[in-house]
Amino acid sequence: MSDLDTESKTAWISQGFERLVDRVRKAPASVHFDVLIIGSGYGGAIAASTFAGRTHEGRPISVGVLERGREYLPGSFPTGLGELPRHIRGDNNKEGLIDIRRGAEVVAVVANGIGGGSLINAGVMETPLPSVFHKGWPAALNDLSVWKSYFDRARDLLGSTIMGAPNTIANHVDGVPQKFRSMRAIAPDGTFRPASITVAMSDTTNSGNVRLNKCLRCGDCATGCNGGAKNSLDVNLLVSANEYGAEIFSGATVLSLARDGDAGWLVRGVHTNAKLRKRDADPVAIRARKVVLAAGTLGSSEILMRSRGAGLQLADRNLGRGCSTNGDMLVADYATAADVNTVANETIKPSARAIGPTTTGVIDLRASKGVMIEEMSVPAALRIAFAEVFATLNTLHGLARHDGTRHRPGFPNDDPYAVPAARIGRSALYAVMAYDGAAGRIELDGDPNAVDRDGIARIRWDKLQSLPIFDRQVEALAALTKDTGGRLIPNPVWKLLPADLTWLLKDQRGPLATFHPLGGCAMADTGADGVVDHLGRVFTSADSDAVHDDLVVLDGSIVPTALATNPALTIAAIALRAAEALAEEWNYVAAEVRSIGAPLVRPVFRNTDAAARAQSSEVEIIERLVGPISLTPVGGVEETRIVELTMRFTPTSLLQLTQGNGGHPIIRVATEVPDRATRSQIRIFPRDVWETLETTWLPLHVKERRLDAAAEFSAPIFGSMRILERQQSSMPGRVWRAGRAWLLNRGLRDGYQALADGDDGPGLWSRLKSAFAIASHAGEIRTLGYDLTIGPQDVGGKIALAGNRIVGVKTFTYERRCNPWRQLMEMTLDTFPGLSPGSGERVLKLDVGYLARIGVPLFRVVSQRDGVNTIGELLTFLGFATRLLLGLHLWSFRAPDRDKRPRQATVNRLPPTTLKLPGGASITAELHRIALAPERPDGGGSDVSGEVRLTRYRHPNSKKRPLIMFHGYGASGTTFAHHAVNPNFASHFWCTGRDIWIADLRTSAGQPTATEAWSFDQIGNVDVPAALKAVAATSPDGTVDVIAHCMGAVVFSIAVLNGHATGLVNRAAFTQVGPLVVFAPANIFRGYVVRYLIDFLPDTYSFDPREPTLVDDLLDRLLSSLPYPVEEFDVENPLWPAKRTPWTRTRHRMDALCGRHFDVRNMEPETLRYIDEHFGPSSLSTVSSRLHFVRSSTMTDFRGRNGLVSRQTLSKHWSFPTFSVHGGENGLSHVSTVDRMREIFGDAGRLYMPPFVIPGAGHQDALVGTTRHATLQRIQQFLDADIPAGAVKADSEKVVYPPWIGPIITEERPKTPALVIRLGSAPSHRVTEAALLLRIRVVGDRICRPDDPTQPWDTGYLLEHLVAYASKALEDDGWDAFEVPLPARMPGHGTADRGDALLVLLAYDEDAALAAPELEHEEPPSPLERVVPGPAALGPAYGYFIADTGQRRMRRFDPTGASNAASAQAVAFAYSRFEKMAAAVERALALPSPSAGRQGFIQSARSPVVEQDFDLRDGIVPYVPPAFPPLEPTPNGTNFTLSSCQYPVGFLDEAVAYRGYGRIAERLEARSGIKPRFALFVGGQIHVDPTAGLYDPTTRDDRYRLPYEAWLTQGSVRDVLRQIPSFMLLDDQEIDDHWEPVSDPDDDDNAGTAMRGIEAYRRYQRGKHSKLDMFDFDGFHFFMLDTRTQRTHRKVGDGLKVAAMFAPAMMDSLKQWLLLAPGPKFVVSPAMLLPRHRRATQRDRSLSWTNLSALHSDGWDGYPNTLGEVLGYIAENRIEHVVFLSGNERRACVATVDLLDEDGSVTRVHSIHTAAMFAPYPFANGLDEEIVESETIEVRSGGRTYRCAVNATRPAPGDGAMFLRVRRGETGWELDCEFGDGAVQTLAI
Repeated sequence: MSDLDTESKTAWISQGFERLVDRVRKAPASVHFDVLIIGSGYGGAIAASTFAGRTHEGRPISVGVLERGREYLPGSFPTGLGELPRHIRGDNNKEGLIDIRRGAEVVAVVANGIGGGSLINAGVMETPLPSVFHKGWPAALNDLSVWKSYFDRARDLLGSTIMGAPNTIANHVDGVPQKFRSMRAIAPDGTFRPASITVAMSDTTNSGNVRLNKCLRCGDCATGCNGGAKNSLDVNLLVSANEYGAEIFSGATVLSLARDGDAGWLVRGVHTNAKLRKRDADPVAIRARKVVLAAGTLGSSEILMRSRGAGLQLADRNLGRGCSTNGDMLVADYATAADVNTVANETIKPSARAIGPTTTGVIDLRASKGVMIEEMSVPAALRIAFAEVFATLNTLHGLARHDGTRHRPGFPNDDPYAVPAARIGRSALYAVMAYDGAAGRIELDGDPNAVDRDGIARIRWDKLQSLPIFDRQVEALAALTKDTGGRLIPNPVWKLLPADLTWLLKDQRGPLATFHPLGGCAMADTGADGVVDHLGRVFTSADSDAVHDDLVVLDGSIVPTALATNPALTIAAIALRAAEALAEEWNYVAAEVRSIGAPLVRPVFRNTDAAARAQSSEVEIIERLVGPISLTPVGGVEETRIVELTMRFTPTSLLQLTQGNGGHPIIRVATEVPDRATRSQIRIFPRDVWETLETTWLPLHVKERRLDAAAEFSAPIFGSMRILERQQSSMPGRVWRAGRAWLLNRGLRDGYQALADGDDGPGLWSRLKSAFAIASHAGEIRTLGYDLTIGPQDVGGKIALAGNRIVGVKTFTYERRCNPWRQLMEMTLDTFPGLSPGSGERVLKLDVGYLARIGVPLFRVVSQRDGVNTIGELLTFLGFATRLLLGLHLWSFRAPDRDKRPRQATVNRLPPTTLKLPGGASITAELHRIALAPERPDGGGSDVSGEVRLTRYRHPNSKKRPLIMFHGYGASGTTFAHHAVNPNFASHFWCTGRDIWIADLRTSAGQPTATEAWSFDQIGNVDVPAALKAVAATSPDGTVDVIAHCMGAVVFSIAVLNGHATGLVNRAAFTQVGPLVVFAPANIFRGYVVRYLIDFLPDTYSFDPREPTLVDDLLDRLLSSLPYPVEEFDVENPLWPAKRTPWTRTRHRMDALCGRHFDVRNMEPETLRYIDEHFGPSSLSTVSSRLHFVRSSTMTDFRGRNGLVSRQTLSKHWSFPTFSVHGGENGLSHVSTVDRMREIFGDAGRLYMPPFVIPGAGHQDALVGTTRHATLQRIQQFLDADIPAGAVKADSEKVVYPPWIGPIITEERPKTPALVIRLGSAPSHRVTEAALLLRIRVVGDRICRPDDPTQPWDTGYLLEHLVAYASKALEDDGWDAFEVPLPARMPGHGTADRGDALLVLLAYDEDAALAAPELEHEEPPSPLERVVPGPAALGPAYGYFIADTGQRRMRRFDPTGASNAASAQAVAFAYSRFEKMAAAVERALALPSPSAGRQGFIQSARSPVVEQDFDLRDGIVPYVPPAFPPLEPTPNGTNFTLSSCQYPVGFLDEAVAYRGYGRIAERLEARSGIKPRFALFVGGQIHVDPTAGLYDPTTRDDRYRLPYEAWLTQGSVRDVLRQIPSFMLLDDQEIDDHWEPVSDPDDDDNAGTAMRGIEAYRRYQRGKHSKLDMFDFDGFHFFMLDTRTQRTHRKVGDGLKVAAMFAPAMMDSLKQWLLLAPGPKFVVSPAMLLPRHRRATQRDRSLSWTNLSALHSDGWDGYPNTLGEVLGYIAENRIEHVVFLSGNERRACVATVDLLDEDGSVTRVHSIHTAAMFAPYPFANGLDEEIVESETIEVRSGGRTYRCAVNATRPAPGDGAMFLRVRRGETGWELDCEFGDGAVQTLAI
């Protein structure tokens, strides 16, 4: 009898694969098993129980079972949606329970765990009809009656019969559930029977002598039985096998097998666990005499395919053939008339749900219809998915039936688009099975030799979805359910629309789903027809019946046909027959039957019979509407003004927003908002002033203030909004309104094209019926109704309003020229004070730019239970909105017109070889190619060769400079020379006497390199200079003129500002973009969407796919609803029926990525016809990099930093006149781009000609549309103009800002007594000149002089008190850490100095007017000063500097010493330069503090711009370090916080994500509670690989930069880190998920990953001395123990024997510190010291390197030697008052650790673990039950043995920092621990 694991609660009958690996490596030449069974499903379990205990020639045979998954105990399965994702198998979660194999035709769902499919299937045991075996089966199995006894025996073994009687739901002690009765009611007479299932109906004992509990009837069978009632294989056959000596190993993935000579087989296996496999990748070769493959249909086929590739002889032509889905089909009967109760709800206690097992009844129609039907339960984890998917399909199916009801105003209780719980309760789900022909095949989706990838088998089956059997299944079920009152909806992925509407999608169907894949290794009589014989033995070839008699396949893969019923029993019967026959053939003698002892009781992982907390997430909606309104103020005249309404609504439950959930979605306008920027208010502006501001570039925060100042009227508003309320309508009215609109919008064209094209749709009458039905729904009217009241007018208004009522409405319905998104963004005013009755101007539109200005989304989460629950509720809300959208706007989602013209064989995206000229002449092109060296794209990939292609249209005898043109991104040289555009740029300028050159760069859509992930830097630094030099060589004067469009202007600017174009350019004309670019608000949004989706989309994005799929069709229909201006509607949707617009597909796909490319009204038909030659392939990686430009309205490098655009670089390199043309209605770059260009170029003294804004022009149409003529004329004038030489003198004014990141403060004693700060500059500014430090006094919100708060700041005072710090790091990288001078060392410090804080600012060489226009300042001429050598002559000026105002020179400054001396560097840091900095500080201090409170910004979403918010408080460091800190703990103690694991935020949850930091910030201002003096951060401050989140940056640079920037620029994080010193450690999240060495020495890539992560950590989280590992505070000593980066490699064998968590030197340092530091003392580490994890104690609880289970832990218990050495040292030396602090488990824990010798207690240690700051996803967090709460461990040290008694407690769940206070109590030192919920636990330490 094998041992059972009764202690770890992680397994019972199995052991980890690591134990077998150890055994094999110790004896590699031995035969390890007589029989090795691969897989533990039905075939494997039968084989194991059959062979186990048998003997061969008197010797017991050894039996091993390898299972790739893990063992599941009751309570370890998912309880709801929040836990489900961790049980889905994936590349990084290979042990996941549910394995979903996605394919184009079939999605197969299989199980992964001890017990195989029995863990999650319904346990239905049915016998196929005898006729099934008559064809396609081996002769030995043709007659079912001959071997039917095996079915009967298998039933008994599996538990579907008890004592020969079927085990059915009828036997359940609590009765049958409602769904059973509902199914019985629809069944024809004689066809229904209770299903015989393997679920306990009462407390009982099974065939494995295991105690089973009564089924709770919870409905969760399909995600695993937590109640211990399912009679799965892991509690019957596998237990029996284990009892008879079989060894079962979990976590073992078999890759392949090969002959081991005559001895048997070599089986190559690896760890399933991705982390273990990465560390121990070499497959282990297990030797076995016999091998039974039972890995399932996909698993066994994959193993044999891999083995075939390695040389295994078998019937290879049949391998993978003959696959079947078993005819599986899921069908819902949605919203029937009576209760069914088949969908579980996690908010109801499992034992109270009364749903029943997954399947309880069978309707057997195989004899008459060829189908079998079973009812199904939906587990709680899938409730939302079921509800939303089928409710949406119900909407689509319902559109085929007309709505004849009369709609009454209000919120309908029976809203057809809602999903009330009652409707789900009345829905049924059925599984239907039938014979599908078994014509599929299995293929491997990946390299069969790869060790790191398995589970790559996929089922392929051409045209499977169109097999008639599946339609017949649905028809058969429809006949039974016709009177239920519900709607029958088949698998929605397979068939999206009802039968009479499928023609709309050209009858395209999606993949089918199967839970019963069969075949691939089919049985046959010879190798000519199959892969194995009737006993599962593998044929040696396809030419005979010879077999490998010791290689057997026993699972679903050998079933040669569909069974049309559940296959489990058939597989078991086949396996039982084969195993017994093989045992006899192999001379295995059966074991003696042992007496049955007491029933075995399985351990329970946790109790799950509890309801989930029902808490709805709350969201906040913020909206601003703006538009021109003609109104008459009191005492005034009628005039059009701009009215703006800002509404911030009170936080509201998500469920309340969703109709049909019991609440009416009415939300109230919030009236008390502390932040003026987001208060609910009305503002009215003069139209001209507002429009001027709209076209002027201003920093976003400045623009909001300018708007405030420009308002003629402002006042608060309050009121309410009624969301999507139904309005009154009748069926005739709806049909008339929508039907008429449809006829004109698209109906005439649809009808004509159907007749002309023959779309295989129904006849005219059927189409009209469908149109009538759809119109009866589409004509419904829903509204968003606004009822607002204007409050008291703000002081200072210039006009008054006659009244205070505002009533407006957004109308949502299908109407003429409608667009659903536009309807949701536009409000029509019905009532407004002073509104002219007949005014046509009464529409306000959503101001998306406002949301960017205030940095919050329109819709954000402000409270939640957890992230998954919120996502579920968001899906519910969005599902309702989607259904309403489909119901009312189905006609808005129109597929692009079919292009009836013959498709071009090739699309030519390169300039033509013959250029047509106006008047009919033409000129032949010359082609020049410039080969470029191979280069690796910055966005990723391998080295790529490329070229610049220059097309020249030579002008004979031209005396003018040649003109070169650079195209934009996603376009090519055809922009300038396409034949459909006449005249085009090339032909026009050729006619002006120019030699024309068109450059096609490597990014050109006409180049094969277009889809590579190039950065714009690479193109600007290589391609553009090469082109310029080549063309300039042909110029009379060696220079060229340039025209550059869009991103062509960017790459040209990169070349110029890098000095690559010096002397080559005479003048340049830009269209739409330049080195500065302000993106349109809609384009900003698209940039963020692409950034988030980039990892989920293919990098190559096609505008016009050659062979559109169903997904393409759906995407095109969705994009057809993009909200273009209503004036463009008739162009895309012409009224004339015969007119087609196939070009809309390309247009919509382009605009979805980048914004509106052109105004279609300006495009000529011929140009649109060839649109695919104007735009083409691109890389999403490159497209997404424009997000960096968005942040700063400036071009940046691919890392997001502006290294080029500055006063200095423009002055140095931009030596030629520049001109811009911009479209007034540009949808990509905002018209304020040219204003920003004017400002920046003017500041640098560069000649920027007055730009030309083309009224009514868009982006691309300014070049290829009708508006191009104006563009050509203005550029020609510029190029031919006589522009005087010379340049305006560059400005020299400077500006100061608080740091963009930081200041972050820390202490680094004893290295330095000074405070150390680290900070970063805004990436929008090229160079940071210096950090300026100023001693201040804070009085309320005011920043005052420390000597006299009443005195104003002035330049003279500032010159005498400022310290400047300059460094190369700050200059080059925009980041540095440095010491802050001690207060006594600050210049001007004296007795009058009552300063209490330090102001830290960064100085930039930019004009104040550019950075913050409020600071505009006319600089007086500077006084004459001595001419001294400049920085270029004297070298860089780095260090600390102060001014000697008497001598008017600078001095070097020592922040901690005693001397300030003049030096060459001090001279280089010119006094005049410092004066300008002081003047900039004076201007900044004179600016009033923002009137808005900071609270609004603290909880706001991250601003979408890296724009510096001008709030000087962000630069205040209030902390004053003590001059002489105590060396030993002070009696008063100290307070601090302990924090860890800040999960990254998504689009909507930042308000909740940083609440933990907000709580710390609040505590810093509080007068009570534990007020921290410093903060400890112990890992996970950022996540470089948030695989459970929405966005994971993948490029190397972004991965280790963007997460830090997002974290450190967040308002509440800044508030905390600038006020108190912080001390930080890193964990794996800062490097890579679960990072540790993967080999010894480590793999280069893995070591490189660590290096980049550590470098970023040291940069962003540590100070000057990044390796400092000890500090003291208030006399308390802390040891910062890095338990991550010094780890050694671990693997089975010596790797664990020598494994150490940190280096020996660190261990020595820790021991010395433990011995000498006074207590209380704190060891800080990311990893939790104790308690241990249960998986680390599986089958071995020792603290020894021989405990192989330790390999599964990432913490201290994963390094037994290290843990034992530290505990032993503490015990041996009786060290007291030691507290270990940690935080990477995401759940708080407090453990007392008593170390005892034989005489009793030696000492006590505490291990305190903090909860996460923000860990919203339960599936990514640890469970309480995963730790060993109480245990005693033996620890050996110094020849003695100590007992280590661990007792742990968990506080209540909840995120947030832990607050700790250590103090001396009455009996000794005490530690108060305050958790996230405010509870306090006091420990005696």
